[in-house]
Parts: sequence; structure tokens; C-alpha cells
Amino acid sequence: MSYTFEEQRIDYGWIKQMAKQQGVSVNDLIVLAPQNDPFYTGTPTDVASGQWFAELWHHIGDERMHIRRVHYWLVSQGTAKLSNGKPYENTVECWDALNAASKAARYLELVDPGAFNDRRTPETMIYATDRKAEPYVAVNGYLSRAGITLPPFPELPDYSVYGYYPEQAYHLEVWCEKSTMNDVLGPLCERYNANLQTGMGEMSITATLALVHRLQQANKPARILYVSDFDPAGQSMPVAMSRKIEYFVRRFGLDLDIRVFPVVLTLEQVQHYQLPRTPIKETERRRGGFEARHGEGAVELDALEALYPGALTAILSEHIEQYYDVSLAERVKQQQRALEQQLSTQWEWVIRGYEDLIQAFRDEYESIQVDVEQRLGDFSDRLRGVWHDIRLELERDRDLVDQYPAPGPEEAVELGDGLYNSERMYVEQIEAYKQFQGRS
Repeated sequence: MSYTFEEQRIDYGWIKQMAKQQGVSVNDLIVLAPQNDPFYTGTPTDVASGQWFAELWHHIGDERMHIRRVHYWLVSQGTAKLSNGKPYENTVECWDALNAASKAARYLELVDPGAFNDRRTPETMIYATDRKAEPYVAVNGYLSRAGITLPPFPELPDYSVYGYYPEQAYHLEVWCEKSTMNDVLGPLCERYNANLQTGMGEMSITATLALVHRLQQANKPARILYVSDFDPAGQSMPVAMSRKIEYFVRRFGLDLDIRVFPVVLTLEQVQHYQLPRTPIKETERRRGGFEARHGEGAVELDALEALYPGALTAILSEHIEQYYDVSLAERVKQQQRALEQQLSTQWEWVIRGYEDLIQAFRDEYESIQVDVEQRLGDFSDRLRGVWHDIRLELERDRDLVDQYPAPGPEEAVELGDGLYNSERMYVEQIEAYKQFQGRS
């Protein structure tokens, strides 16, 4: 019997069962290395180390804390042991084991995945507002029962229009493996109301989970542009990040429209700009596969901006504008102005019917200032009544706003299906990853 995502939770047990049923290798049903793929978390070793970490985490206090602090707490105990019974020491091996255990505990939901202080990944630069356009018309000029207490003569009731906002169709984010380009990417993302997330290499679980929470809040299709060096790690990072997104989307059962596009640096860009390549370290195990597909050497992202200032902005702007309607803000302003002009005409028409009364009130107001304390109470009552009548007439035209809906963005032209597409079925998404990596 085969399962789809809708019928079965995809996890370690499901993958093992499907591999056996289909007569394929487990590696055919995962994307990252078995120890790194979130969907394959659940081996006996994962469970043991995850439970060990969860007990440790809750013992320490179950609060937001950086894992490095947990490491030194364990070292300070002197008697702490790993899940396999070996002593916990201040070594790279124990630090790596702690990180693996914390990862297993989060993916197995033994601890809150968001309850970690991620000091390695810089804070996301939030520029996307995801506000909704909700035009409405308010009628002003309400007088409280306190009436007129101080001069001058009150403003006439009129209209104010609110809620017109250029509501873009897509939530946009730019993710970059390094922060050295913030001087370029920051202003660019601010211009397009796109969030900017930078890192120091592969993005963390914490940063990716925060992204998923943002996309839930945005409640609109999301397109994420990934920027990385042209090297084996740069090819792997968007896949690892996408896999984490996919994991949380499926694990939480979210109905989200997400696509991830690795847009810079690509082989085409390296060739087009004739960017200089640097040798890849012989210790890089992915070197052979990368160079077999793309030729010898790697290119750092910084080389593009250093040799061709403005090129990175131009490339990203072109991709962003596939989804960002640059004319929308002006069209929304024009629609609001059109409504305000129509309401101004309606206001003048209503006020003309009260001109004599208004002028009489102005004259009377001037005359009663000499004995305001005696007469102001009665005057306020009569004035409030007339102002109330004016407001009632103005209220009848508030629904004119329905004839002036805020313009929506023009239809976007998709960049393609994306490296990650939340609408794909599980196995279909696996194939997309492997095709990107040249493994299909």
C-alpha cells in the first residue's frame, strides 16, 4: 500500500516503510545526508540522543538559551555523560554530538523548536508589512454631550478616507549566506518591502522556523530568492534551507504557497560576467561533483559586486519585479484621490443645504462670546442636533467607497516552479532537489 502526504505523516518510519515497499534505497526518498535530513530524523540513535538532550534542556530551565551555553554548563559539571554513556568533555567531538542531539530533539518535537537563542544567524531585516488594503470612509464632526467648551467655531463635519494601501500579492524575502553584502541588499530589500535574512553559511533551524511563522502571519504566497557563492556549499545551502522549510510545512500541516529560487550566483552569471574562479580546497568532498557539472573553481559572491558594481542589485531587482508590482502604490493613490474628489463633491452638495444655518451659527457664535457662560449650554445642544443631522446625511454616502476598490497588483509572471514549491507532493519535491543538484 502506498501513501501520500495527505494520508500519512512523513517521517523516519514512513520513509523506511516506503523504501521497502517500493524496492528502493532510503537515499532515493531523502535529499540531504541521512544524519542531516529532517524527515529522516528518528533513528534509534536520534531518539536516544534527542531524549537525552530534552531531559538536559528541561533540567537546565527550558528557556531560550544558546546551545554553546549548554555546552559549557555540561563541561562545568565534570560528571556529565553523553547519551552513549561516554564522558562529556570540552572537545569538538562532544560539541558536535550536542548539536546533533539538539537537532534531533527539535525535529522529534521533544523540545520547542523555537526555544533557542540563535546567535549565529543575524536578525532578519524586516521590510515586508503584508498589510491588507481595507478602504473605508469615516464621517467626522461628532460633538460630545459636553458640547462646545472652547472657541473657535468648530470645524464642519467632513470625510476622511483611510485604509488604501498598496497590498502586494506576494510576500518576498531575500536570503543570503553572508552579511558582507548588506550594504547592497539592505537598501534593495527596503525598496521592495522584502525581508532580508543573512547568515554565516547554512541557515539554522531557528531562522527557518521563524520564516515559516512569518509566512503564516503573512497569509499570502511567498517567494524567497536565495543568494550564495558559486561553490559546492553555495549549491547545497538553498537545498538544505528548502528542506527545513518543507519539513516544518508538512509537519505542521500548513497550507502555504512557498517557492524558493536560487538566483545568485549561477553558472550563467559566472560565464556572462566572466568572473574569476578560485581553486576549491581538496578537502571539499563535493568538489568532484561540482566541477564535473560546472567546471573548475569557485566564485565568491563578493566578486560580482567588486567587478561589476550594481550588477547584484540589477539581477535581484529583475527577479523581484516578477512578483512586485512597481506601479501599484501610485495606482492606489490615484484611486484614493478619485474617491476623495467624489466625496468632496458630495460634501459641498450637502453643506450647501445648510449654508444659511451654518452662517447663522457663525454669526450667533460671535455674538454670544460675550456671555458664553450663560448661553453656551443651549447653543451646544442646538448645534449638536444640526451637526448630527449633517452627519446622518453624509453617512448615506459612505458606501461610495465600494465603487472605488483599492487596485490589486498586476498578475505576476512566475520565475518557474522553484527549487522548493510547497504545492509539490513529497516524491515530486525530492526529484526537484536532485535535479537541481545534478543527481537525477
